[in-house]
Amino acid sequence: PHPFLEADKVPTTPKQYCYTCGMYMEVWNECQNCGAELHETPDFEGMCEAVVWTSVFEDIGVPLEACDGMAVLVDVLPLIKHLRPYKGISLLGRDLYRLQCYFITHLAYILGGWGRINCKAQREMLNEEIVFLLLNMDTVIRMKDPELVGEFVQALHIFGFHDSHPIMERGHRFLLHSENKTCWAGARSTFYKRYHSAYCGIIGLSDFQFQKGRKMPQKWIDAFTSHAPSSNDEDSNEDE
Repeated sequence: PHPFLEADKVPTTPKQYCYTCGMYMEVWNECQNCGAELHETPDFEGMCEAVVWTSVFEDIGVPLEACDGMAVLVDVLPLIKHLRPYKGISLLGRDLYRLQCYFITHLAYILGGWGRINCKAQREMLNEEIVFLLLNMDTVIRMKDPELVGEFVQALHIFGFHDSHPIMERGHRFLLHSENKTCWAGARSTFYKRYHSAYCGIIGLSDFQFQKGRKMPQKWIDAFTSHAPSSNDEDSNEDE
């Protein structure tokens, strides 16, 4: 196995960074700007990059060499259980919460072949990710974030939810009501913000068709379900 997997851990964020207000505190356990508690948390951005790029390089047949060895998707998937249980915005702060959301949606994209594979058969395996998406759709709508709403809708579609599902309908309504001449982003937004908002809005409203007969690779399922203690098993999370 990959050395990172042998270490039985996921990357963590710097303890000194406040994801609520975006400031570094060199010595404090509490943010002196907003009062939020400072602590190490799973690096969802790093894990998102790991899932995406190991998959992309595998798809194009190019070996991906990391600093401590070759990296492949099946090395990363067993670590995902360490990220559970997923947390709400009040515990993580807005910035880290958004990174957690992007990790979950991109995990769905990778396992679902970017919308080509119907992952309904793997709902039990991915139950915690699905429950998070269902329970947090209203949160990202209240955040007025068309990028996350569009990605939530597309991820739930990959997990086999129909457009008629009440949660899907709420996402669709938000995207339709928030669309304007600048395509979900302000006219003064950066090019990337305008592009990504439009992309996420479109995928959230599009009617994608799965590729008939295509399934999630068995090696991914085996890697995902291999032994990796979940956060529920750790003493530090007993009070959550």
